[in-house]
Parts: sequence; structure tokens; C-alpha cells
Amino acid sequence: GMDGLRRKAFEEAVAYYKECMATNNVDDSIRMEAAIASIRVAYFHADLGEYETAEEDLRQAERWLSDLPLNAKVKWNQADIQVLLANVLRRMDRWDESQNCYQNAIAIGRDLLASDPNNAGYHIRQSNALVNLCVVYKHYGMWDESLITYLQAIYLSTKAATLRTKQPLPQFLAQDVIKKQDQVPIALEQVTNYLTELCHKLNIENPELLSVLAKENYLPEIALCLDDAGQVFETKSQVVLAEKTYREAIRLRKLTQSLTQQNRRIEQFLARSETNLGKLLFASDRFEESRTSLDAANEIYSKLVTDFPERTDYRNEWYACLLTQASCSRSKLNYSEAVEYTKQAIEQLQHLYKQSKSTTLQDNLARCNLAYSYYLKRTGAEQPSLEAFHQGMEVANDRFGPLNSHAWMLALED
Repeated sequence: GMDGLRRKAFEEAVAYYKECMATNNVDDSIRMEAAIASIRVAYFHADLGEYETAEEDLRQAERWLSDLPLNAKVKWNQADIQVLLANVLRRMDRWDESQNCYQNAIAIGRDLLASDPNNAGYHIRQSNALVNLCVVYKHYGMWDESLITYLQAIYLSTKAATLRTKQPLPQFLAQDVIKKQDQVPIALEQVTNYLTELCHKLNIENPELLSVLAKENYLPEIALCLDDAGQVFETKSQVVLAEKTYREAIRLRKLTQSLTQQNRRIEQFLARSETNLGKLLFASDRFEESRTSLDAANEIYSKLVTDFPERTDYRNEWYACLLTQASCSRSKLNYSEAVEYTKQAIEQLQHLYKQSKSTTLQDNLARCNLAYSYYLKRTGAEQPSLEAFHQGMEVANDRFGPLNSHAWMLALED
């Protein structure tokens, strides 16, 4: 497809630039072009789960940029490298290195904002770096730090949208971001109310400018902040706030979808929000509402994986959706349906595990096989159940997590 052709073009460009660099007879403009091409090809390799190759591309781009005068354009691309490198490193379970890269990107972002405080692009880039840093915080269980950082990102992305539309900056966005936990709900209320008013106003007065916010990643970035903050609220058992932020993220993503041409990134993120809301509603025993959200996500992911089978992120997110759908079916004692959903989830994980044999994927694959075995047994399929059980035990490799998860499932049912 077109992605493959674009990747090939960038790979050929990088190979050409390598030959040029070897001569030591290139000017700064060529070095910049080479670095940008290497960054672009790294994006393709990262999307395909080729993380080691993506890291090599980015280290190379970093070296090429290091020979250039340190101006705003160089800093911008350095920040881009640091964020993507951090994303790649965390997918290889190199979390400390990932955190350092995000913090490097944030430091560069501060420099850029200090030089041009009203640059909307700088604000949105800084917001994205902060959101991604929160993934590391969540990995380490630093929930309070994560929530405050999400709030900083939400403020920055909302301020960016305001600057881009040349609207008067509301007072709460002109102030320092709130840093106390008990003030977070009020701050989020201010942001969501303001965004509703801004979008409504633009829809009436300047629909084209509202479309710009969707197409240039302002609304999607705000939705990303809200969706991820919802996960932290959920972890902290603040269910009402979690549901509210998930629903606001879905509203913004559906608005973005209505304002842009077909865009698989927007579709992916809408499916992600629907999955998060579905899982939250399922945990609250609101099964019918949960199924509505999960079915919406499932429909999107199924199409994305069919159209782009090599995209590992689509498969990883679809697996989480499918597993929750299986749990919903189990709650209604529909074990045949649970079998089908779990089988699809296993297929996604098997594909992912071939790409990256991480411990997390191994544990998830083991859990899925053991759950699949259990559901098969409930349908009366004894032999397939036994085969799935042995596969799960083999993948589990005596690791406590998957075995304990399976034991709890049996204990709760039997």
C-alpha cells in the first residue's frame, strides 16, 4: 500500500544521505534533510514494531543534527527524536532510558517556549511530551505525579488551541497550572466547559477554523490528554471523574472525525477511548452500556487490522477490547461468544509476540490461553480446552502472574 511505498522512498533517501555523509562534503541543508528523512523512516519502523531498527534510525538522525548550529528548527527536530525514541525504548521495556528521553524533550520544549511563548505548535508539542511521560509514571505507579502532569498537558494543549484560533486567552489558562490534587476536578471542569463553549462558538462563527483544530491535531491532542487522565482516575477509584473524562474524550474525537476526511489515527484513538469507557462500565456492572462502547471499538479495530495487518499498535489495543468483550459475554453466561472473542484476542497476541518477545506479551498470551481453555471447557469442548490449557501453561513458564490469574478465575467460578 501507500505506507509501504512511502517507507521505501524514505529508506532509499536515507541510504543516499548516508553515502553523502561519508564524503564529509555536505552543507547544513543536506544534513537537516538527512536527519528529517531518518526521523520519518523511524516512524514507519516503529509503527511496524521494528523497534531496534527505529532506534538506529533515530540515533543516526541525532548524530546528523548534532553537527548543525543550534537554532529553533534543530531544537524542534531534536525534541521530535527524543519523544519517538522514548516511545520506542519503553516498548522494549527500557523504561529508565525512556523517561530520560521524555525529560530531554520537555527541557527542549521549555527552551522553545521561552523563546516564543505564543507559538501554538510549541505548546502542542510540549503537551505531547508530557502526556507520554505520564505513561512512564503510570508504569512505576506514580499516580499523583501522573495526574498533575496530565493536567499540565491539558492546559498546554487547550492554550495551544486558543492561540491557534486567535481567541482571547481565558484567565485560568494564563495562570500557572494547578499542582494540588484536590484542585484537579475543578480545573478539569474549567477546561471541558471552556472547550465546549469554544467549539460551539467556532461552529457558528467560523466552521473552517474549527476544522483546522481537528486537522492540525489540536482537538486530538486534548482528547488524548483527557483519555489518559481518565485511566489514572480509574486507577485511583475516582470512577465518576474517569467516566466524565472518557466521555469528553469520545465527544472530541467524534467531533474531529466529523470534521476531517477518513483518518485511521483518529479512528484508532476513538476506538481506544470507547474501549476504556467500556472497561470502566463493565467494572461498574453496567454491562449493556459497556457492550455498546466495546462493540463500537471492536468494529473500528477489526477494520483497521484488516486494512493494516502489520500495525502492531492496532492489534495490541484490539486485544484489550476483545478480552473485555469476552468478560462481558462470560458475565451473561454466554461462553460460546466468550470463546470467539478470546480466540481473536489470542491471534492478535501471537502476532505481537512474534515481533517482540517481551515479558508483558508473554504473560498476556499465557493468560489468554488459560482463559480460552476455561471458556472452552464451559462449552463442553473438553479436548480443545485441555490443549489450550497446556499451551497456556507452556507460555506461562511457571510465572506467577498468569498462573495466579487463572487460579482466581477458577476459584471465583467453582
